[in-house]
Amino acid sequence: MNISIRACFVATALFCLACTKNDVVDDRMLQAYTDYVVLRMSSSDTVVVQRRLDSLIHSHGYTQESFFAELSSYGQDRETMRVFYDSVRARVGRMQAESSR
Repeated sequence: MNISIRACFVATALFCLACTKNDVVDDRMLQAYTDYVVLRMSSSDTVVVQRRLDSLIHSHGYTQESFFAELSSYGQDRETMRVFYDSVRARVGRMQAESSR
């Protein structure tokens, strides 16, 4: 196998792995956690954040228990956790860019 074919094969395999891991991450959880991060960034008052957190979590169809249980399940696999947090970071970045226009 020559180098260019081998490189193409490796790139395709990595792309498929990334797609598979990304499919494991629930979009609803991504949006809920993104909103949670934005909430935490918007207030330094932990009491205010805690009061708003329950409402935010419920608006995405979670209870506090189910939200944090699903969130901790992403920590079971290092790559899934990386994909999850990279996706959240990208969403927050887009939100910040849109709000600064």
